Amino acid sequence: MLEALVAIFIIIGIVVLGVLLYILVLPMITKKRGRKQVETVVGRTQPSQNSGVQPATGGSGVPRTPPPPPPPTLQPQPRGVGVQPPTSPSGGTGGETLVTPMSGAVGGTPQPPSIPSGSQTMVSPVAQARGTTGGRVCSRCGTLNDPNAKYCKKCGTPLA
Repeated sequence: MLEALVAIFIIIGIVVLGVLLYILVLPMITKKRGRKQVETVVGRTQPSQNSGVQPATGGSGVPRTPPPPPPPTLQPQPRGVGVQPPTSPSGGTGGETLVTPMSGAVGGTPQPPSIPSGSQTMVSPVAQARGTTGGRVCSRCGTLNDPNAKYCKKCGTPLA
């Protein structure tokens, strides 16, 4: 049993050494060969038949031109964001949906959504229910708290 374990450890050690040699030594050998071939091509005007290095002419004697660049990738078209302005009892907008392109997603400058001129400012539902706009608004969840509150009543965040 002990002999089998020793044999397994020896085999594992040999495999690890082989992998290390493959990773560390093979790239150095390959780089030296590549450098030697480049020097051979640059150093001679006509490589000999025995060198194994062929000029990049494709057999016609004229150097090949590099391949054409790949076609440009398609840029995604900007998508619109549906913005529904608040409805006002005095007419205003009655449920139309504005579509504003998201120009910031494609690399342009971001544009704020346009709101029709007859719209009113939005007041939070909590403030409308109380009839007051005073109080502290939580910076984390946006809940309107009492003016003298130290912590948010919804999420418990300390109010500044």
